[in-house]
Amino acid sequence: MRDITAYAIETSGTGTGAGVVVRERGGYRFYASNEMFVSLDGKVFRSPKDAERAADRLASARRRAPSAFGRHWR
Repeated sequence: MRDITAYAIETSGTGTGAGVVVRERGGYRFYASNEMFVSLDGKVFRSPKDAERAADRLASARRRAPSAFGRHWR
C-alpha cells in the first residue's frame, strides 16, 4: 500500500482555508478548496510551506485589489 501525505493549507493571519497539498513525485501538488485560490490549483510546490507562502501572497493581493480577481471556479 502506498503512503500518501497531505497537508491542509491555510493563509496566515486570517486562517482562510486555501486547499490541500498532496505529496507526489517531485513535490506537493496543490488542490484548491476555495475559489480565491483556483489559480494555484494543480501547481506543484517543493514543500507545503512554499504552497502556504503562495496562498498568502495571493490572499494579500486580493485584499489590496479585490476587483482584479474574477470568479473562475470550475
